[in-house]
Amino acid sequence: MAAAMVTMQELRTNLGIGTLYTDATVEECCQSAEDLIQGYLWHNEQAYTATPAIREAAMIVAVDIWQSRQVSQTGGVGMDGVSASPYRMGYQLINRVRGLIQPYSSPNSLVG
Repeated sequence: MAAAMVTMQELRTNLGIGTLYTDATVEECCQSAEDLIQGYLWHNEQAYTATPAIREAAMIVAVDIWQSRQVSQTGGVGMDGVSASPYRMGYQLINRVRGLIQPYSSPNSLVG
């Protein structure tokens, strides 16, 4: 099933990649972002696919996933040659979007 929080075309446009990569490759990033965000949301009758804050959070996560696949040392290297955070897919991934998803977060996502 195709991701709904961030679509393949939206991610392609945001990244400026056009048709350079296959649909399957781009969709993997979209679906992974949606799966991660869904794990933090309160699951009730509300559909989050139309909620702007949730869609923005999913786009940010999808871009981070894409960039971690394409660029080595995605955390950047300082002037002293030290990479402060070489792995972008750590706990900081959700921390960057927590402010956007917090009003919709499940209390279960705060435990453990």
